[in-house]
Amino acid sequence: MRKSFFNWASGLVLAVFVAACASPEPVYKKSTGPRDYGFSERRLDANTFEVQFRDAPESDRAAVERLMLYRAAELTLSNGFDWFRVVNRKARQGGATGLDLGGLGVGVGVVGGSSSGVGGGLSIGLPIAKDPTFVKAQIEMYAAPQPSGEANAYDARSLISSRASPS
Repeated sequence: MRKSFFNWASGLVLAVFVAACASPEPVYKKSTGPRDYGFSERRLDANTFEVQFRDAPESDRAAVERLMLYRAAELTLSNGFDWFRVVNRKARQGGATGLDLGGLGVGVGVVGGSSSGVGGGLSIGLPIAKDPTFVKAQIEMYAAPQPSGEANAYDARSLISSRASPS
């Protein structure tokens, strides 16, 4: 009886641990407010925008960055330009700020050679605040031709056609 309970409890702890480590895929949508997830942009001048993408703290920063670049490409084409350059970029992987009151523990004991026991415990931290994963960039948009070999320059049509629509 004890062995089957231990196996069941061990499996449950492992399943919780694996689920906690999974990163959700960011959702491509327009942000509806300053604390909402999704993309937002602000025009700085005729060919310059600030583009931002925010998502859940658990989201992969590289995935959030890809969606920010996709939005920059959409903006570039919708404003009559062909390519854009990222001139300033800021990114942060989100995470929880909180209080961790414990962890995972397992114990085994033998008493007098005739009886034994197994125990375990699991505690969960208390999140106080969760900071989102975000990428913000200032982009400058231009008409063709695009300079070759520039690391921070992106052809808007190529970027959009190389990726399936994120929505």
